[in-house]
Amino acid sequence: MAMELSYRYSNYKQREIGAIFGVDYSTVNHNRVRLKNKLKINRKLKKQFDQLLNHIDNLSKKKI
Repeated sequence: MAMELSYRYSNYKQREIGAIFGVDYSTVNHNRVRLKNKLKINRKLKKQFDQLLNHIDNLSKKKI
């Protein structure tokens, strides 16, 4: 999830995210695809991920 969130909410490319996590960019891509597939079949994981996205969106809307 961390790689997916990094990809969605930063301006970093998969290569840069891979460097942060100490893996190759292809590993980032592979993990993002695996997460997408898991979210399709695992309702509990999908709910948790959606709640996390919602929380992040709410944080970004708060005035600083």
